[in-house]
Amino acid sequence: MAANIFWNALHKKKTDLILFKMKKIIIHFLFVASCLSWVLFFLLSFIFFSPNQTLQVLNNYLPSTYDLQYSEVVNNGSFLNPILEFSNISIQINDAQVFSANKSHYGFLISPP
Repeated sequence: MAANIFWNALHKKKTDLILFKMKKIIIHFLFVASCLSWVLFFLLSFIFFSPNQTLQVLNNYLPSTYDLQYSEVVNNGSFLNPILEFSNISIQINDAQVFSANKSHYGFLISPP
């Protein structure tokens, strides 16, 4: 009888511990997902409202072997579907020109059409 009560109490503690760990994992997952969604929101906001400054900051964080040069960039899309139009764009890797164009459009499809 006493062993049965002890076994039930031990089993309940194990079950409670497993549920606690599952709740902790779910809470951490939701926290990370919400942080990533905020980062995406701020990145899209910066691209939508000031694409030139955003690309300059991103270009500064690229390794020094990569070089992105352009004369003007304009966002012709919407918030969830930015379409960046570059003028006089040139991309170089290790001082070798990889891409060059007078005008070029790049779009990022984030929401379904």
